[in-house]
Amino acid sequence: MRRLWPLLLVTATIALAGGANAQLTSQPHASPSSNNCEAAAAYGGGQAGCTWTRSFNLGPMPGDIYWHIDRFSDVPTAEAARTLYGSVTVALGGQVFLQTINDNPGWTAPGGERLALVGPLRVPSGPDLEARLMEVTAPVSARLDSTSGPKAMFVLGGSICLETSTGVQDIVTREAAIFTPEISAEIASRNGIDGRALLLVIYPTNTPWVGQASDWKPAGLCLR
Repeated sequence: MRRLWPLLLVTATIALAGGANAQLTSQPHASPSSNNCEAAAAYGGGQAGCTWTRSFNLGPMPGDIYWHIDRFSDVPTAEAARTLYGSVTVALGGQVFLQTINDNPGWTAPGGERLALVGPLRVPSGPDLEARLMEVTAPVSARLDSTSGPKAMFVLGGSICLETSTGVQDIVTREAAIFTPEISAEIASRNGIDGRALLLVIYPTNTPWVGQASDWKPAGLCLR
């Protein structure tokens, strides 16, 4: 585990071997798409920016939970492996993912390619919880303010830059970042560097997923 800042860390992940998650080629591209991760992704995803793919209810969960990310060749196979605590999404340019949140780090999805195990994520025990699934594709410039629960990002390819009030860090292929709820972050891409990532926020069902905007303003460190 590599610690970045007091409130942001990169966790060890289980990732695919071989070329499936190879570094994406660096190339010039258009100006970043600026947003706050609210817009819905088109089916199949892959458009520039930070977009919402799906939300689903988890019910009450214990204090520490884990984010399992598996890739499948098609939707029916992924649906056959899905449990009550998982959701199948088609994202990042037509890739089929089964994203499962539970309290068992040893759980595996039959028939899928294990991309990552991210956690533990500390959540409030007691209330019903909601999982908000999003995707990030460079070029991107998105503001993610404080949330009602923990948030995490897993980079499948290339690099995504994160700036917070405590510093800046590039999260690269096969790395994951976990944020505590109070952190606000700027999600950005460096010029000419491609990046694709999945993003998760866990929050109580009866509260908004994002809190009030903070006074913090990014200094544009990802663009330097």
